[in-house]
Amino acid sequence: MFRTNYLNNESYVKFLGYLKLSFYEALVHIWISFVLGFLSYFMLGRSLLEKYPSFFTVGKFTSTGPTRQQVLETSTKIIFYAKGWKNKASDSTNKTPEPDKKMKLTITGPGM
Repeated sequence: MFRTNYLNNESYVKFLGYLKLSFYEALVHIWISFVLGFLSYFMLGRSLLEKYPSFFTVGKFTSTGPTRQQVLETSTKIIFYAKGWKNKASDSTNKTPEPDKKMKLTITGPGM
C-alpha cells in the first residue's frame, strides 16, 4: 500500500505473481541463481562471469548477445487474471463483499 492510499483512505490493488516452469526449468533456474550469486560475491568470480558468461549460465547469456534471427523468432505471452467489483464499495460497509467481476487479459508479442 502506498502512503497516499493510506492517507486518503483509498483501497489498493492486491497483486500475486506466478511463474509457470517445468521441474527441469526450475532446477536450471535455481542452479543458475546459486552459481551467479556465489560467484558474484567474490572479485575473482565477477571477473570469471564477465569473461565467460555463457559457460556459467548454461548458454542463457552470452557476451555477444542474441543474433538478429533469434530476436525475430522470439515471442512473449503474458496472461493477467483479475477479480474485482462492478461498482465502487461505499465507505459505510466494514466487510468487503466477494468480487463480482472477473477479467482476463492476454498480451502476446511478435511471433505468436
